Amino acid sequence: MFDKGIFRTLLLCQWQLAVTMARRHAVVLACALAAIALVSSANAASFTESFDSSFTERWTHSSAEKYTGLFAAEAPKGLSDVALKVRPL
Repeated sequence: MFDKGIFRTLLLCQWQLAVTMARRHAVVLACALAAIALVSSANAASFTESFDSSFTERWTHSSAEKYTGLFAAEAPKGLSDVALKVRPL
């Protein structure tokens, strides 16, 4: 038979080991999640359109009747950035 003092000491050691392992797992998990967040934000998809002279090759007109008009690339009044504008036919 086991001595109750040794059995309690053994249980306490196992509990302390379990707590230590849980803390280590929590730290590893937190680091992994931080790394995933960092990588996903660094690789986040972005879209830029320069609206240079070849923009009409990348944009297509809709065939729907309610979306009629012609594409034009021009800077709005007071701004230097070129934007897409749809002019009525």
